[in-house]
Parts: sequence; C-alpha cells; structure tokens
Amino acid sequence: YNLSLVPVHEPTVPVDFGETSKINLDSLFHPGGATQPNANWFVLQVTGPGAPESTYATFAWLSHMRYLIVPTWILDFFSLKLLSPVQGLAKLTLKPAFCPGVLPANTPVFNKRIITIYNTLKKAIEDYPPDQPPRKIPFLSLIALLPVSDAAKLFKIDTDTNQFAIEKVDVTRYPSMLLAMFFTFVVGFAVALVVTVLIALKFNKYVRRYREERLSEEVTYANLAEVIGKYLQDDNAKTVEHMEGLELAKLSKRPEMIT
Repeated sequence: YNLSLVPVHEPTVPVDFGETSKINLDSLFHPGGATQPNANWFVLQVTGPGAPESTYATFAWLSHMRYLIVPTWILDFFSLKLLSPVQGLAKLTLKPAFCPGVLPANTPVFNKRIITIYNTLKKAIEDYPPDQPPRKIPFLSLIALLPVSDAAKLFKIDTDTNQFAIEKVDVTRYPSMLLAMFFTFVVGFAVALVVTVLIALKFNKYVRRYREERLSEEVTYANLAEVIGKYLQDDNAKTVEHMEGLELAKLSKRPEMIT
C-alpha cells in the first residue's frame, strides 16, 4: 500500500435545511404569499447535528427591534397583553448538517456555525422557493439569536472583515426607543388613572343620589304609615263610641235613641 501523509481537502457540502422544512417554513412565514408571518415574534427552532440546543438558545424573527429592548413581561403588565407580540413557530432540520455534531458553546468555531445557520435561515426565508422572485424580510425586522441565560444577540457586518459577526444587544444604545416607550407607559398610566378617578367620582355621585332617593322614600313611607295609623285609630275610636251608644239604646228600649 502506498500511504501519503499529504492532507487531502475533501469537498464540503453546504449546510442546508431539508426540503420538508423549507416547505413548512415557506407556508408559515409567507401565508398567502405575504412577506412576513402573522406573528411579530416568530421562533425558528433549528435542530440537527451542530445546531444549538434549545437549552442554550433559539433563533427568532422579530418584526421590530423594540421587542428586544422592552421585556415582554413589561408589555404584558402595562398593556394587559395588548402590545405584547403575537408569537409563531416553525421547526427546521439541518440536512446536510455539521460534523462533528457537538462543539463547546461560545467558541470561535461554534460562533462560526451560528453565523452559518443564520445565513442559511435568511436564505431559506428569502429565496425559497427558487422558482419565485426573492422576498426580502421587511425593513426594520431582523433575525436574532435568543440565549436562555444571556442577552439577545444580533448579526452585524464587521466593517474590517466585511463578514457577519455576533453582537450582544445593549439596551443603552437605544435611548430614544426607551424614552418613547417610557413616555408611552407614563401617558397611558396617567390617562388610565384620570379615567378611573372620573369613573369613581361619577359612581360616588350616583350612589349618593340613590341613597338620598331611598332615604326620601323611606321618610315618605314612614309619614304615610303614621297618617294612616292615626286615621285608623280615630276611626276605631268613633266605631267604639258608636257601638256603645247603640248598646245603651237597646238597653233603654227607646226607638228614637236607636235611630
């Protein structure tokens, strides 16, 4: 056998998603041919060798950056879930996938795989099916990586290498958005407080008027009962007096007295 120690570069197959995953993603992300799903927070659950575990992070498409700046629980609490993002989900399987299938997280090779999955997701969303014109994701929307125990991560072009790089979301870099959301909540809370006070005052006025009417009715009924009672008492006295006179007349046996 002739053994050669010169390394041979085997051809690599690009990472992609299975055809079934692409069809499912297209139907959920482009309902009726739309450019975006009916949800504002669309989870892209990627599985397969080399994909990040769900216990580490998940990918998601967001219709606006504000959903990464303002925590969801704040939107739920202050708006009674009226401003909370509607969520959707699509499951995708890498085929072909990475090898080896498991790598330590937050290493350069692992981060490179994350960027590859991001590019694959973006291509599957925008360029599938291939026989149709590309459908770019809407302006201001984005695909982000959402770690379970860390801040969200975005994919930005590195000006030095002209390649995608992973960047953590820093909420302090978006003061105008934070200020706008703060004033929105303050104004909403103030309006709600004023409306509540006005309703309470109107209800208090109604209760007071109702109590006055009820008190007036009770006084009227009491006076009426007193008048009726006095009338009946006088009538009873006259009846008794009449009966006594009649008895006396009968005892005297005098017809004129009976009459």
